[in-house]
Amino acid sequence: MNRLFATVALGIFITWAAYAFAMKHIESLNNTGWPGTFGDSFGALNTLFTGLAFAGLIASLSLQRTELALQRKELKQQREVLEAQSRELSAQAEAMKRSAEAQERTAKAQEQAAKAQVRSATIAAKAEQLKALDATLASIGTSSSGHKSKIFIDTKEARLRLIAEIIQMADAVD
Repeated sequence: MNRLFATVALGIFITWAAYAFAMKHIESLNNTGWPGTFGDSFGALNTLFTGLAFAGLIASLSLQRTELALQRKELKQQREVLEAQSRELSAQAEAMKRSAEAQERTAKAQEQAAKAQVRSATIAAKAEQLKALDATLASIGTSSSGHKSKIFIDTKEARLRLIAEIIQMADAVD
């Protein structure tokens, strides 16, 4: 960039110097026009400043082009970083979704396990009641009291109800 500016400035200076040299030769051809020649010498100075302004314009355009190229490069890098972040966020969201689903499945499994434990405890309690009824039936069978048949029938019915409840609870598990 500096090289371009130096080249353009040198070209402008050479043009200005050639103009001044040409004005000197024109002056020697016509001696009566010295006031015009004097005014024309300021035109050469005007040419110098105009040329330098043009060189500055070229230099600023070159700088702008360079800056735009750098800006495009930075925007491309930012876009790549944002895309990478987007991919990472998507992966994190997917992992969190899978984790939530796994926790939900675990909670359901724990709930089912708790229900199964309650059913098992209830069945065990009913089995103990059944054992107690069987013991009562066995003791009634060895007893010789007169109310034996009524108690025996009531105990047999209670036993059948307990067995039906146990079967119903076992069927509810399936």
